[in-house]
Amino acid sequence: MSLETRLSALGTRIGQVIKAHLTDTANPHAVTKAQVGLGNVLNSPQIPASEKGTASGVATLGADGKVPSAQLPAGGSSPARTTASVTSSVLANNASEDLSITLAKGYALHKVTLSVSGWLRVYRDTASRTADASRAQTTDPAPGSGVVAEVIGTLGVWDQAVSGWDGKTPPDGVIPLRLSNLSGAAQTITITLTYLPLEA
Repeated sequence: MSLETRLSALGTRIGQVIKAHLTDTANPHAVTKAQVGLGNVLNSPQIPASEKGTASGVATLGADGKVPSAQLPAGGSSPARTTASVTSSVLANNASEDLSITLAKGYALHKVTLSVSGWLRVYRDTASRTADASRAQTTDPAPGSGVVAEVIGTLGVWDQAVSGWDGKTPPDGVIPLRLSNLSGAAQTITITLTYLPLEA
């Protein structure tokens, strides 16, 4: 075989080796991600571009760093303030009655009105109401005693709403109350609570 033939065959073989090396995607040199500056990159699947900003996909961020409103789900309106009322039985003057009222599992209490003068206590749960039974009207409830709010007179209004929640397990939104008649005469008393439901 001539030198020329051997050089041509060697050139062909070198070309084949180079081509095979260039098309080999199995990392023939065993290069690690740390060697190419990717040591801190997680080997996790990425979100396909076709799923960004689309229904059943993921939201993107606008230039302001927030999710554009067009990508937010259509939501209902914010919860509105509402009222709930309960009326006692006929109570003698200075007599008390345990009542309950359906509000929400969590609520922000804005205002309490009584149809006549009384002493109303709103509780987290019935155990708190029972434990508070002997407290005098002139004594403040202890912190953590489960007394959410109390009103003496006919009106209770707060500059900041009083947060309350149903402490039962499971909660059902039925809130325990205790009412004492301070009107000076035997009669029924209607209690009206204005509140914002926070947890249905």
